[in-house]
Amino acid sequence: MHLLEPLVGQDLTDLIYGYIHSYIQKICKDSFDTHFIRTLEKWLQNVVLNWLGKIYCYNTFPGDDPMIMFNKKLTNFLYNSYTKIRIDQLFNIIIEYPESLPALGDLRDCLPKTDLKPLLIKKLQKAMETRLLHPGVSTPDVLTAYVAAIRSLKVLDPSGLLLETVTQPVHQYLRSREDTVRCVVSSLTEEGPNDLAYELVNGEAVRIDENTPTDDDDENWETWVPDPIDSAPSKSSVTRRTSDIISMLVNVYGSKELFVNEYRTLLADRLLSQYNCDTEKEIMYLELLKLRFGDSQLHYCEVMLKDIADSKRINQNIKQDAEYTESDIPLNAMIVSAQFWPPFKEEKLELHTKVSEQMKKYTDAFETLKGSRTLCWKNHLGVVDVEIELAGRTTSFSVTPVQATVVMHFQDKSTWELEELSKEMQCPPTILRRKIGFGSHTEL
Repeated sequence: MHLLEPLVGQDLTDLIYGYIHSYIQKICKDSFDTHFIRTLEKWLQNVVLNWLGKIYCYNTFPGDDPMIMFNKKLTNFLYNSYTKIRIDQLFNIIIEYPESLPALGDLRDCLPKTDLKPLLIKKLQKAMETRLLHPGVSTPDVLTAYVAAIRSLKVLDPSGLLLETVTQPVHQYLRSREDTVRCVVSSLTEEGPNDLAYELVNGEAVRIDENTPTDDDDENWETWVPDPIDSAPSKSSVTRRTSDIISMLVNVYGSKELFVNEYRTLLADRLLSQYNCDTEKEIMYLELLKLRFGDSQLHYCEVMLKDIADSKRINQNIKQDAEYTESDIPLNAMIVSAQFWPPFKEEKLELHTKVSEQMKKYTDAFETLKGSRTLCWKNHLGVVDVEIELAGRTTSFSVTPVQATVVMHFQDKSTWELEELSKEMQCPPTILRRKIGFGSHTEL
């Protein structure tokens, strides 16, 4: 019986290897929400090794137990086989985070027992390149996958080294897309289910400044371990561990000014697009962003929100002024401090006479209220609420000043030539033609 191992040992091992691999694939296929590694370890002991024990039960000699060798060899193969299968599925596991946390936990436990981290990095980068980093995937979808990758890879490697290595191609790709910054900033402050907005509101604020010293190393000196030998010397392990999702996205560009300026532009668009903007919500977002970017970076945005509050108060005071009168065109002004707002796009527009007269009255009342200060109107900016009666029915619209001026001119005169109306409004014919086109989409 001692001849059993030299004669059939390798064939027996290959047979068992194939059986183990097939069994793992069968029970783990597309199932990421259950822990399997402990179940597989028990199955190996109770089924495979128990069967082998029966084969080798008469082939034992003092100091020579083949079952010890098989136990080590098959256990190692189990970890390697399971890890390779999960590495092949890792992109899908990441996309399904957090439901896939059990699969990530098993993979985290197996990686130290195998030498497969280089394979994981190579295959995951390849999967991201072929399935994510191409023009067919929208920037918001790339960002969603990137956020899921950050969270998943931090489960696999809390030190952040694996995350830093794997996501380097993603950083380069995001930098190549023109709308990345705008998508990030929009996601941070939009309502509804959103990973970045949730991170901003509920995540622990990490000041985005890698040069800021930290005392973490001193506080945890007893558990300190050196950085891995293959880590980049420019970043410490503390920086990798404490970097949150928002700070990592900002550091893709290496400059928080880009994001602050983009937020300032988006905030201006939101505030100018609707007079009754929810400033309380905007103030909440601003305070959360200040925790990460600093007060000085967002001072201009504070002034912008203050302008909105001041405008409402000034409008109320002017309307209560006995000398100020309103015709059938009620007027509310948004008074902004030009040096703190993003530059406004200049467009020439001559408003209807009735509107211009009302604006003159408002300016006089403002000068009376504020003394030496006056107003410089931007005629092409703002929102106009109009009611149009056609065929016995009245329809309400919110339109731009250009569109409202067109409607008022057609109220005075039923037929206009494009060149004639363009001259009357001091608006180029090409722009006017495009603005008039709104009627075809609004049943006019």
